[in-house]
Amino acid sequence: MGSSVAVLWLLAAVMGEDRVSSALSLDCIECNSTTSNNCMGSKKTCQPDQDQCIATYTESNIQNEKFKLFSKECGFLKDCDKTSRMTFNQTFYFKSSKCCNTNECKQDPITFPDKREKLSLTCSYCNEKADKCKSSEQLQCMGDETKCLTYVYTKMENNKNVTHSMAGCANENMCALKKAVSHHGDQGAITIKFECNRASSILSNLLLPAVSGLLFLKLLS
Repeated sequence: MGSSVAVLWLLAAVMGEDRVSSALSLDCIECNSTTSNNCMGSKKTCQPDQDQCIATYTESNIQNEKFKLFSKECGFLKDCDKTSRMTFNQTFYFKSSKCCNTNECKQDPITFPDKREKLSLTCSYCNEKADKCKSSEQLQCMGDETKCLTYVYTKMENNKNVTHSMAGCANENMCALKKAVSHHGDQGAITIKFECNRASSILSNLLLPAVSGLLFLKLLS
């Protein structure tokens, strides 16, 4: 009798925990769109450790291949309200997220910023079909881009692997990913290099040749 009561108590406790866990789980809308920065979908009950409904918008234009994706799903607080960006002149990658934490809540729309202030920081710029950048052209960074990023990937073109090298500006969140962004395209790509360094100021770029010239003249005198 005692053992039966114990079993019944254990079952009741487990069922009670399941009800509590279910009651505490968040319900989020789950959907995807490749045409707009919003979408509608069905409700999904999140895992107990997923405490946010997260909306993510990704837009890129890499080697003239444009890509857009807006998604809503269950997520984590650590991935909320972050914007990652890298810019190689007209080539760019942008990803931003917004969160809310009530059942079937709605996040504010996410848009790609059309206008950003120019910084007094520059990075070497290139966009070449090569294993390593050869160009020394300078690109003025914008917005919150304070890092210089080198991005190298290999893509299948005409049944051959072709390596592309790009260099430009990026923000801290982009560099903090610690992994390369997948190149979006019909045939995909394998990234082989993704690294960041501190951007240099325009003033230092202007002063360096002048200082070098003065030192050279001093050596000659």
